[in-house]
Amino acid sequence: MDDDPDYTSEYSWERGGGENECVAVGLSYEGFNCDSKMPGWDELSYGYHGDDGGVFYANGDMIRRYGPSFGTGDTIGCGLTFHPHRSIFFTLNGEYLGVAFENIKEGSLYPTIGIDTKAKIRTNFGEKEWKFDVTKLWEEHRGTVEEGLRKRRAHSM
Repeated sequence: MDDDPDYTSEYSWERGGGENECVAVGLSYEGFNCDSKMPGWDELSYGYHGDDGGVFYANGDMIRRYGPSFGTGDTIGCGLTFHPHRSIFFTLNGEYLGVAFENIKEGSLYPTIGIDTKAKIRTNFGEKEWKFDVTKLWEEHRGTVEEGLRKRRAHSM
């Protein structure tokens, strides 16, 4: 079903290299320059940054503090929902942190990691079980999706 939440990826790391490290996770559009920017530092990407717990979009300024800071030993997940509108959410160690970005513009989005650390990063794009149980989120969204479909049908009659 096109309205299913799409849990795209989880990232975890071990053994950091210093106090001023930052790992940022998020989603980006084609054309994002991942060689020189962290996710969220331009209009082609959205990011949740581990050093300050902030979310970023469009420039290098934090939009707001979104969740806790994260680092060595943590697992961060990133997902996209499609109903009632495109939204990006994150998870920390299997716990849903809520919607970070709403009304995401159309276009293909790609999992993105910004790394300013010497830590080893591990990714999981579905090869093994995620810490976050996406079926719970789908069950929560299912009612909203079904209600929207009922309203559309009733309105078109």
